Amino acid sequence: MKNSLIVFTLCSLLLILQLPAQNFSQLSSIKIEELQNNSNSSLDLSSGDHWTDQVGWGLKAIEANNTWEISTGSRDVIVAIIDTGVDNNHPDLSNNIWINPAEIANNGIDDDENGFIDDISGWDFVNDDNDPYDDHVHGTHMAGIIGAELNNYGLVGVAPTITIMPIKAVDASGIEYEDLVAKGIDYAVSNGAHVLSISLGFRSQGSILQQSIENAWNEGLVIVAAAGNEGLEMEYYPAAHPDVIAVGSFDVYFQIGIESNYGDHLEILAPGVNINSTIPTSFDTPFLAWTGTSMATAFVSGTVALMLSVNTNLTNTEVREILHTTTKEDNIDFDIKSGYGMLDTYGAVLAANNTESKNENTLVYVIIVGGGVSTIVMIGIILRKKLKSNTNL
Repeated sequence: MKNSLIVFTLCSLLLILQLPAQNFSQLSSIKIEELQNNSNSSLDLSSGDHWTDQVGWGLKAIEANNTWEISTGSRDVIVAIIDTGVDNNHPDLSNNIWINPAEIANNGIDDDENGFIDDISGWDFVNDDNDPYDDHVHGTHMAGIIGAELNNYGLVGVAPTITIMPIKAVDASGIEYEDLVAKGIDYAVSNGAHVLSISLGFRSQGSILQQSIENAWNEGLVIVAAAGNEGLEMEYYPAAHPDVIAVGSFDVYFQIGIESNYGDHLEILAPGVNINSTIPTSFDTPFLAWTGTSMATAFVSGTVALMLSVNTNLTNTEVREILHTTTKEDNIDFDIKSGYGMLDTYGAVLAANNTESKNENTLVYVIIVGGGVSTIVMIGIILRKKLKSNTNL
């Protein structure tokens, strides 16, 4: 049409977005026989309604009940627990353990060609085999806090319907190996994890661990780690790495845990004193109350899993910002002893659910009109934010 007015035509554009040497004193010095002797002190949570018996003080403090009205998690969200392993057969955990979809069990073949034969449910880097069983207790305790099932047995985790990837990088004595932790991180990245929960630490950081942390962050993973348990201004790695969310603890009275380390790197506090959770079923009572920033880290990891469950577009940077701005203290100034404040899981998940992520696709349409004959040019501009802002969901 000659000399026509501006004609606007919109067409659809398919967009493809590529989401992309000193140990903790608590962990290294734990005596298994002490746990056996004290197992009777654990809460009896073998039956009862999940809103009461199964919910400990920590879940109440972060308003888990209100949060579960929004989401209990998504099976698509994978939390890798790099620790002493996990008891995959624990009745509160078994249905939430990651299954490698590209691997055929026990055929002696590396079906998915990821360098690990028959890695159906994670990897044991201590013994270099495909059974990341927890021959300590620590890793299973973390797993229960993060994702124990909502099944009217035992207790329940922060995110009871997410997926747990067990990775063993700490031996039966609680001795941590930095190179194995780094390998565990790399494994989690390569096999689709979205959250790294690392409740361990080293007084210094080698280049191998640093490189693995930075690669995980650049690939879009959210990394959560424990600040340590001396009650001092002290740095442990990976928590002190700038790409990691460093977690301290608070108690049932909402006071900072006396064992909680602090410093400029600390970002948030979470429940970490007298926290009941799962331990391997080889013990008489498969539940135990424990204290430390390790437990607090698991609460934050579970919270992050819920945030990603309700908003798959969140970047790791955005997750971090939401955690900072939704703490119970509201607009608190940063403090080296409490970071940005105390974890509010309900507030964080609510904010995540209502956040329009910067990682979402943006189209810009430009209409250019020529004289005489209308020329319509539509330009779709794909803005892809990569590296530090991707989530592989």
